[in-house]
Amino acid sequence: MSEKKKRARTGGTPVTDLNEAFRSKTQYKRKPPGLLTRERRILTALTLGPKTREEVDRIGKVSNGPEYIRQLRERGLEIHCERRCFRNEEGQVCCPGVYRLAEKSVPRAMELLYLAMAG
Repeated sequence: MSEKKKRARTGGTPVTDLNEAFRSKTQYKRKPPGLLTRERRILTALTLGPKTREEVDRIGKVSNGPEYIRQLRERGLEIHCERRCFRNEEGQVCCPGVYRLAEKSVPRAMELLYLAMAG
């Protein structure tokens, strides 16, 4: 099949180097203008106080809370993660993360939440 027919059928330039296609992360760098609903729920909870990873998952109705924390950090928020170690019921040491919104990020958080509610 000729190159021209391939382009017409696929609607664009065909990918010749799969490694290049996998290295391209530009589609992940674009953020929607407002907060996602899950991000809004998580950020609202963080403005009220520290939350464990499990609480972030439950509040945001997600199964990968740290990914949403990362996305909020990309929006300019400073979110700290502290590890609190203790022994669980089986006697094993575990160190779950506790997320806390930095005080200097509270104005930015309020701005993002305001824009999310207005838009």
